[in-house]
Amino acid sequence: MDAGHGVVTAMLAQTMAQGYIQTHYAVSLIYERTGGVTAWLATSEGPSSIPLGVRVPQDVRLAVTDPVVGRELWDASAAAGGLNPLEVVVRHARAREMAAPGARVLAIASSLPRNQISDWALEVNARPVEVDARKVSPTTDVGGYLVHRCQVAMPWEWRQANAFDEQQRLQIAARHMHMAALAGHLHGAASEKVMRLFEERKPIGEELWAQVRQERFLALIEYEQAIGGQGHGGSEPALSLATVRAAEVIESLRHYDTAEGCADLLYATRLAGAPLSPAAAVA
Repeated sequence: MDAGHGVVTAMLAQTMAQGYIQTHYAVSLIYERTGGVTAWLATSEGPSSIPLGVRVPQDVRLAVTDPVVGRELWDASAAAGGLNPLEVVVRHARAREMAAPGARVLAIASSLPRNQISDWALEVNARPVEVDARKVSPTTDVGGYLVHRCQVAMPWEWRQANAFDEQQRLQIAARHMHMAALAGHLHGAASEKVMRLFEERKPIGEELWAQVRQERFLALIEYEQAIGGQGHGGSEPALSLATVRAAEVIESLRHYDTAEGCADLLYATRLAGAPLSPAAAVA
């Protein structure tokens, strides 16, 4: 059960180090009928999106990528702008138990309040494991072997990003930044200036990159307000989150020429609601 606690703690510590405050995590540990134990992760943002700069402990999978029920969970959480991650891992666990009788949930760990963890864990007769976010210190040095978020969230595109050369990554960035900005209704002055300079292949200074990051965090605050104001006539969380991800695409342009930067850009483009077309971009 310590494994689930360790995964949530590692994710939280990195998330806080990146400046995020409101993101919550849940992890299920499932004893498979083959005799092994699998760990499945969900987050509170959108379709269990993993924040930029946060890496994932090795051998942890995302519930929304499971071929059994992942598509259904992805669609439901994306449409809502995010679901309770405990609900996601429990719905996922039930689906796996139905698809493969003999599997059982050992534990459910989360950063959400203890009473919520207990209630959801009871649904699948699992042990509840609480991770108190107040006792977690922000750090990117969490120990253990970690993998890039895109390796977990979209393995096929991750392999593509690693296979492309620098020129192909440039073509992908130039195409997808506009698609993401359009899908995410991104109109930040700094983001638009970066896109223009990027197209013209002109230098982009530190101050401008900082302004893009600021635009992303302002969009994130709007998303958190939308989540808190659901049903009260405010903006829709899913629309607000699409703007956050579009701004993230622009921020990812800074490292477009690396495999990780290219993958981050593709991941954020998908989360902004734009269709991915890396093959078309390099054709």
